[in-house]
Amino acid sequence: MNKKLPVFLLLIALPLFALFNDDDDKPDQTLLVPKEQRHVKVSVVSPQSSKAVIGLNARGVVEPAVALSINAQSEGIFHSKTALSSYVSKGDKIGVLSDPVRTMQLSALRSKIALLKEQVGIERQKGKRNKEMLNLGIISEVDILVQESAIREKELVLAQSENDVARLLLLQKGQNIYAPTSGYLRSISADGSYVGYGAQVASVTSSAVVIRLFVNPAYAKSLHIHQAVSVTAPTGEINATIAAILPQSSSNLIDIIAKPSQTLPVGLQISATIKTDSLQGWIIPKASIILEQNRPAVFVIIDNVAHIHFVNVQKDMIDKVLVNDHLNADDKIAYKNAYMLNDGAAVEVLP
Repeated sequence: MNKKLPVFLLLIALPLFALFNDDDDKPDQTLLVPKEQRHVKVSVVSPQSSKAVIGLNARGVVEPAVALSINAQSEGIFHSKTALSSYVSKGDKIGVLSDPVRTMQLSALRSKIALLKEQVGIERQKGKRNKEMLNLGIISEVDILVQESAIREKELVLAQSENDVARLLLLQKGQNIYAPTSGYLRSISADGSYVGYGAQVASVTSSAVVIRLFVNPAYAKSLHIHQAVSVTAPTGEINATIAAILPQSSSNLIDIIAKPSQTLPVGLQISATIKTDSLQGWIIPKASIILEQNRPAVFVIIDNVAHIHFVNVQKDMIDKVLVNDHLNADDKIAYKNAYMLNDGAAVEVLP
């Protein structure tokens, strides 16, 4: 029974095998047609005349065109007069610094000065009387010298007090903080916080922006002011122009400042191409390029016959290429199934 089982299974499998392979005994009709008579179905495209930009690729970041830090010219408790991120015009009051101690010092010094002036006046009157008494022989010259020394001492104290008042008034004059330029408040001290002399109170940035690009110093000679820049942004390609080439560098890279044709978000990381030259040629799909004898070529379809045409690829543009060969705008370049063609092959052009 066990010996007959494989034969039984074979008898069952043979009809099934024949069922699924009834065409295998038929030769491939395509192979019966000579290679030079086969018709390959292809789609065609026409080359497009174009001028491609050749340039330096660089990375960059969008920054405010103007960014100013406002430092305190006084000290005291900060009282804000505007809000963070609000727009201010040049000369607008941003805040005030108040210092109760300074106010008390000014009041005390002013009272002291008034008293010293009164004392100096009295001493000078005494000096006049002493000179009369010296002429009468009532007092000696030593008494006169002592009197004059007392006057000079009080005058020195008076001058010092007046200088202290002038210094405090200068600090008080700096208690009002104004916007040095028009723009947006990017930072501001907390209301009620203490601010020391020279500390940053706020910062203002302009609404206009620039792009800071970082370029290898090896390309410094090919850069110049007003040079065109093509910027790749989330909204598409944007034109820009080089406005400044900074002498300092960041991480051994030259800093290039470019002005974009439209406003971009501050802090946006971008890529750009600094235009150094351009190439005139024809743009065709990359799928049309085939390798023949290790050389790039395309097939030009004329009267449903493929003719090989060797090309020089000038620039790779992801799914397209720029070639600078002798093509015409009305040429038909094989696109779909181009890899299946050979020189002189008959083709059927798909609509």
